[in-house]
Amino acid sequence: MHAAVVGVYFPDLLVAVVKEIESVANAELWQRVYFAVEELFRHVCKVVGGNALYLRSEKLFAPIPFSIITSAQQFYLYRIMSTGGKTYFNWSGGKDSALALYHTLKAGTLRPDLLLTSVNTAVDRISMHGVRSSLLDMQAASIGLPLQKLQLPEGLGMTEYNDTMRRVVTGLVEKGYTETVFGDIFLEDLRLYREQQLAPVGIRAHFPLWKRDTTELLHEFLDLGFRTVLVCIKSELLDASFAGREIDRDFIKDLPKNVDPCGENGEFHTFVFDGPIFSRPIDFTIGEKVYREYARPKDDADNCAGADDKPQSGMGFWYCDLLPAGDVKYCYEKVK
Repeated sequence: MHAAVVGVYFPDLLVAVVKEIESVANAELWQRVYFAVEELFRHVCKVVGGNALYLRSEKLFAPIPFSIITSAQQFYLYRIMSTGGKTYFNWSGGKDSALALYHTLKAGTLRPDLLLTSVNTAVDRISMHGVRSSLLDMQAASIGLPLQKLQLPEGLGMTEYNDTMRRVVTGLVEKGYTETVFGDIFLEDLRLYREQQLAPVGIRAHFPLWKRDTTELLHEFLDLGFRTVLVCIKSELLDASFAGREIDRDFIKDLPKNVDPCGENGEFHTFVFDGPIFSRPIDFTIGEKVYREYARPKDDADNCAGADDKPQSGMGFWYCDLLPAGDVKYCYEKVK
C-alpha cells in the first residue's frame, strides 16, 4: 500500500495532488513523508512568490510512491510545501527569541506579523521565564508586532498542553498562517516534537539559529547591541548571584563549564530589553529574588514545559522579578 504524489502542470503553476490508497494514524510515518516530499519539491521547484510553486521545466512528475499519508493530511501537504503564507513567531521574551527574530527579519524570506507567547494564567507571567506580562506587552509594542498570548493554567499536563496548542495553531491556520519560527539551537528531541505537532495541522517550523555554536551566538548577540538580563536560573547549576545579572563579556567568562553559554539545556532564561529589533528600550527596575522548587515530572507524559507543578525538593530555581519602570502600582506589589 502506498500513496502517490503527482505533479500536474498548468501554465506556470504546479499543483500537488495526494492520492490516498490507505491511511493510518502514524505520526512517525507522516513525518518521513513530509520531509521526503519537501526534499523533492526543493529539487524540482523554485519559489517565485505568492503561494504557487513553479516548475523548472514543463515536464510532468511521474507518480512517486511514498509511505502512507492520512486523508486529513492531504489538504495540508500542499499548504506545507507552499511558501508565502503568513508567519507567526514563537516569542519567549529571551535572547534566543530576539536573535532568531533578528535573523528572520534580516533574511526577509519570512515576514512574521504576529508574536505568540505562552503565559501562566495563575500568575500572569511568561511561562518558565516568570516575567510579568506587562513587560511582555512592552516588548511587543517596541518590536512593532501584534502579540497573542497563549493562556496556560497552572499545573497543566502534557496531554492538555498539546490539545491547547493544537486548538490555537488550528485557529492560526484558518487565518492563513503556514509558517512559524523558533529560537531553538541544538535540542534534537525538542525540534522533532515541534515539527511532529505542527506538520499535521499545516504549519512548517523554521529554526534560523539551528546548530550554530552557542558561544559564537552569544558574542554575536552582544556585538549586535542586544541587552538582556537573567530572570530564571537553575539553582543546581548557578548560584543566586546570577539571577538579575546582565549578560556581558564577563558573564561568559564566569559561566561554569557545565553550563551552555546560551542556556540551551534550560540552565537559565532571560529577558531582552534592548537591541536592533526594538524601536526603544524596555524600561524596568530589578525587583526581589525568589527561590522556588518544583516537582520533577513523573514521566514524559507529565512533562509540560509551559506548566508549573507543586513544590517538591530537588528541582530548584531562582527567579529575579523585573518591575516596569514608571508604574507606581508595581513598586508596592509583592512578588507573586
